[in-house]
Amino acid sequence: MGREDKTIKILIVDDSKAMQTIVRRGLLAMGYDNLEIRQANDGAEALDIVREWDAQLIISDWHMPTMNGFQLAEAINKEMLGIDFGFVTTESSEVKLKAAIEVGAKFIVKKPFDFSTLHEAVLPILQGSSKANDALVSSQEEKQSVAGRIVLPQTSVTAKIINGMTKREVLMEVAEEAQNIEDHMPCLLGLYGGSNKKVLAVAILDVHAASILGAAVDDLSDEEVHIATVEKAIPKKLIANSESVLDVLGTAFFDKQTNQPLELLSVNIVRHTTPALETLTSNLSKERVDFEMAAIGYGTGNLTLITA
Repeated sequence: MGREDKTIKILIVDDSKAMQTIVRRGLLAMGYDNLEIRQANDGAEALDIVREWDAQLIISDWHMPTMNGFQLAEAINKEMLGIDFGFVTTESSEVKLKAAIEVGAKFIVKKPFDFSTLHEAVLPILQGSSKANDALVSSQEEKQSVAGRIVLPQTSVTAKIINGMTKREVLMEVAEEAQNIEDHMPCLLGLYGGSNKKVLAVAILDVHAASILGAAVDDLSDEEVHIATVEKAIPKKLIANSESVLDVLGTAFFDKQTNQPLELLSVNIVRHTTPALETLTSNLSKERVDFEMAAIGYGTGNLTLITA
């Protein structure tokens, strides 16, 4: 699809220079080479920066002079800047933390923290899961009916497309039972749509399937797949490889209304199930197929294709 890695702009806000450095190191440890990170000493300075700089994410302390983190979050909302926001804080008041969620905080990481905790909070935002969930919610709120409209790829077609792009053979067969969405977590979620960019179908790969697919493209070592599945963390390279395959798989989805295949709109890491996903996967009126995927040395995983 020609999607390029765009620069991800992140602003760290903390009145402690040491904490700014720790958070910055934690972000860089994720392995992304397209991060642009700036730092601010309080909310007022941060607000001045984001009015001129198109940040996608603010990671802020709560307790700071001049303007605290909560006041910054309120200002971001008031000015409708549309920036994702999260806290790294010592604040422990349940009332205040609840207020932070209500004002739109995507995560709250308690100090002191380790890098894995920070990564778990930040990665869903960098990998688009919140926007993916919004897209699913939007499609459900519009109550658009795609019953009988979208034809899902058959097993033989799915296997042919996948093995046409992999160096290690991937075996595919229809699963005997539909998989519970919670059993897919964390998962790689692909959203498919037409020219109007509305979500018409999704692909859900559990961490095993995403690791198998991503590794099979380049015939990577068994150990790389083992590490990814044990740690439940899919490396960026495996995500990119999986996205390439899912992109081509879109040509096998058929929209009978437009007589056109579907387009892969986005690929996102989803670490926890959401009401929108639960509604989608529990709806018996949806067209759905569950596959078991396997490759020698890599193990087995599950892929679900379902109409939105």
